[in-house]
Order: sequence, then C-alpha cells, then structure tokens
Amino acid sequence: MITAAAALEAKAVTPDTVYQVPDRIKCADQVLRDAHSHKVESMTFRQAMAQSSNVATVMAARKVGSERLHAMLKAFGFGTRPGGGVPGAEAGLLPDYKKWSGSQNCTVAYGQGVSVTALQMASVYQTIANGGVKMDPQIVAGTTDASGRFVPAPAGKQTRVVSETTAKEIATMLESAVGEEGTGQLAAIDGYRVAGKTGTANRYDAELGRYDGYTASFAGFAPADDPPPGGAVGAAEPEERPLRRAARGPPSSRM
Repeated sequence: MITAAAALEAKAVTPDTVYQVPDRIKCADQVLRDAHSHKVESMTFRQAMAQSSNVATVMAARKVGSERLHAMLKAFGFGTRPGGGVPGAEAGLLPDYKKWSGSQNCTVAYGQGVSVTALQMASVYQTIANGGVKMDPQIVAGTTDASGRFVPAPAGKQTRVVSETTAKEIATMLESAVGEEGTGQLAAIDGYRVAGKTGTANRYDAELGRYDGYTASFAGFAPADDPPPGGAVGAAEPEERPLRRAARGPPSSRM
C-alpha cells in the first residue's frame, strides 16, 4: 500500500493505469514471482493492488525509485519508534535505501526486507482513514481530576504524509481489495463499505536461526466512507496456504 501511495503522490500512476503483468519479473540476480502462476494479464493498478500482485507492485515501484519509496516508508513511520509515549513501542527495521541489495530494491516494494510492528501497520491505515494525516498513537484517552471531571488528553502530534486526494484514492483501492476480485473478500460486511488489505510475511525464528512459518494479517477500517481510526487484525500459523485463505481477512468481518 505504501508503494501505491508513493506512486500516486509522484503522479507516476493512477488507480486506472493499465499494466501488462506477467507472473514473474527479473530483479538483479533474482526472479520474483506472484503468489500463483498466470499468463500475462492486463490489469489496472487498482486490480493489481486488490489481487496483491508482487510483479505489478515492482513495476510501479520502478517508476518511483528507491529513494522516494524509502522516504515514503519513513514518512509513514517505518524504522522509527512511534511518538505518543506508548510503552515498549519498537522501531521495526527499515534499512537505508543506499544499502539495499539489487533484489531488495524490488522486494521492499511489497514488504520483504523490512519489518514493522502491528502498531506501525495500524498507524498506516489510520493515516489513510484520516485523509492522509498521521497521528501519534495514544493509549490514554484522558484523566479524571479530584472533582471527578474527565479531562481529555491532548491530541497526539499530527503530520501530513500524503495529500487528501491520494488518501481517498488509496481508500477506494482498499475497498477493491475487499471486493469480489480481492484477496480480502471474506472481510466484507453487509451494509458497510470496508477498506482493507491482506498481508503475508515469512516469520523468523531466533532459536532456529532461520525463517519458519508465516504470519498472515488483515488490516483495514470501516465504514470506508466515514472511517474511525484504523485497526489491525492478525492471524499467525494459517491452516492453509497463507496467500489463498488465511490472509483473506475473516476476523475483520466478525468484529
């Protein structure tokens, strides 16, 4: 999603830009693939995002460039501890773009080669839901004084990350991801416009010293046309192939 935001902000694409998308793409010394094999498909950028196409995401990222993509990731809060004083909040991992390997210049575009916390991911969706303005997370709504009067906590710091136009475009693309063609269709809620996106990541096991298993996630907000602050739902150890079923977001539809 952040690659989409960077590409839209740079006016390198629109949601309706059409790509001819193969199921694999060469990047440096690696061949990167979509989750499933397919013939070359004509799809809009909106459709590519809804279907979580790695290849189309790389194609869009190449129009943006590594430096601008890194700047957008930083602007959304990756690689930085969130403000707001949340105890135990971590910065995650976002290497400097100058240190990215050849293939990492592509894989970062769809989330490999970086690590983020659930709080950081929720903040990304909150930013889109808030019209492109990021707010520092808070865990204290306010306090009660000696007389019993509730005193709201000061609002968290607000920073514009993307334009309101880009935020609205991203929100409509996220709605497509929950539609019939999207990977998050099980998160649809009757009577609500839901915006959200699935994700799948290799999970590193420190004891084994290697990747072992997956973490599947769904994050989003509803109603998309009048959103509250964004939320995130995660599911570890999916029962089936992570890109086919477990990452399609059923927890959100039952919230």
